[in-house]
Amino acid sequence: MDVLSARYEGKTGLDQSRPTLPIHSEFFHTQEEADLHLRLLAAELNFDLVVQRRHESKQQQDGNYVFRVWRASGVAGHKAH
Repeated sequence: MDVLSARYEGKTGLDQSRPTLPIHSEFFHTQEEADLHLRLLAAELNFDLVVQRRHESKQQQDGNYVFRVWRASGVAGHKAH
């Protein structure tokens, strides 16, 4: 499944005639985990493309340990054929 960043300026291949859906992952320890969850969520919803992918982070704390967690969001759609 293709996932295209919100910074991507080329042709996305998104089929504009079919429905799209904004989606987002849960928060994870890495951006890669958040991206994987986003892909799986899109596939579960029968989409085959995610465009406008963005990352959001927030700071969390566990005792004295301060860390960031990440969430991926985007628009799920279908590839034009």
